[in-house]
Parts: sequence; C-alpha cells; structure tokens
Amino acid sequence: MKKNVLFCIVFILTIPLVYSLGLASDYFPDDTIPLAPGAFFEYRVNVQNGAGYPIFVELLLNDPDKIVALNESRLTAALPDRSYDTQIPLFLSIPWYAKEGTIYSVSYLVQPVSEPGGGGIPFMISLSKDFKVNVTETGFIA
Repeated sequence: MKKNVLFCIVFILTIPLVYSLGLASDYFPDDTIPLAPGAFFEYRVNVQNGAGYPIFVELLLNDPDKIVALNESRLTAALPDRSYDTQIPLFLSIPWYAKEGTIYSVSYLVQPVSEPGGGGIPFMISLSKDFKVNVTETGFIA
C-alpha cells in the first residue's frame, strides 16, 4: 500500500516535467524514397509541441554517406506552444554517379534541449526515425 501511494505521489510530481513532443514525416512505403542519380529532394521532418509552453529541440543527423545537404549535423529549432506544424527540411542530394540499386541510410534523433546549443533535459524522451533512399532509374514522381 505504501509503495502504491509513493508511486502516485512521484507520478503526480513528474507530470509537469513531461513534454508533449511529436514527430512526423513524409510517408513512403517501407520508409524508402526512390530517387534517380543526380536528384534533389526535400524531406520534411514535422516536429510537434503539444505542451502549453515553448520548447527547443535539437535534431541530430546520422548520415554516413553524406547525401543530406546540411552545414552541420545538429540543428536547433524553437517550437511555439501547442504547435503542430514546425518543419525542419532535410535536403537530399543523390550523387550523379550513384548506381541503380544503391541504398543509402539516413537516421535522425529529435530531443528537447534547455536552449539553443544547450544540453539535453533529464528524463525527457527522444524520438528517432530512419529512412532509406533507393537509387532507381526513374526516381520519385510526385
């Protein structure tokens, strides 16, 4: 009984620390984007903040093949309170010499941070997603 009461108290005290962070992106079957050699494509990451106060998030990119055109592998964005449409664009650039059937893997992690360039916040969730780019002859047709 005492453990249940203690758990309830701790749970109630931690509710204000919870962020309502959401993550969405463009849909592709099997999370694979078909692109032709030399193609450029804008992949949009939609970050959502359901909390009643603004927060900062950091996007950490893992792109071993360097197909995402960014100056840095870390991006910071400010999310207004109750916002559901803050987009972070990732610009994909497939090398012109890429061979058909080549598959590139890209992943990213979105986490709340205390301020731009600041550290992570303890006890906060981080959301991650990965996708693949498959080099095809025709590529993606919108």
